[in-house]
Amino acid sequence: MKRPLMPVALLFVGGILMAGFISLPPALLLAGSLGVAVLALAWPRARLASLVALIFLAGWTNRPSSASSSAMKRNRGAPWPG
Repeated sequence: MKRPLMPVALLFVGGILMAGFISLPPALLLAGSLGVAVLALAWPRARLASLVALIFLAGWTNRPSSASSSAMKRNRGAPWPG
């Protein structure tokens, strides 16, 4: 197999693309990822499917913040101009 990480990369990119279409709160995505990780550890027969779902959810969770850096500086009261 010449490219063993290609399926992993495609699943991760699929999760990133899904984040562009459906936006969920980060806490919900992290809770879902934790639940899938626990399922992968607890149930050996569902381990492969759980890991596939976990990679996809990791890509979905890894989305850029909607707040700009200047807005975050302004909200924290940073002394420099934005």
